[in-house]
Amino acid sequence: MFAPLRVQLKPSKRWFVFVIGVHLVSMLCLLFLTPLDPFVRALLAFFLVLSGYSFFRFPINQGVTTLIWNADQRLFATRGTDGVQTQHEMPKSLLVFPFLVCLKLKARAPIASQWLILLPDMMNKDEWRRLQVLSRWSELDA
Repeated sequence: MFAPLRVQLKPSKRWFVFVIGVHLVSMLCLLFLTPLDPFVRALLAFFLVLSGYSFFRFPINQGVTTLIWNADQRLFATRGTDGVQTQHEMPKSLLVFPFLVCLKLKARAPIASQWLILLPDMMNKDEWRRLQVLSRWSELDA
């Protein structure tokens, strides 16, 4: 009845601005506003830098470039950067906000189970609207 939702995901600028902002504010608060010993501050700053590095070294959605959601047949698939399409069980968990949709993917090897984070700037407005409608009207646990 419905055409499957096929979304080609783009890198999100909002996500990078958010991550950089959170890490910079945390670093400034840690270095200038906390009454900790210098060694503890330096250690926490090191772990904060390591956390920021991991966000850029291991990007969100771990190589997922395309999302295919067929609501009629309850099928869900992703296509990775290598071009291989992987069929998934329908997600058991779902988080929906006006600015964010997160789907919990249960995958088999070689793709690990993960949260697929979707933001409006990763797709065009029509695809975002369809994704919002599908996620709100789906039978998934919210």
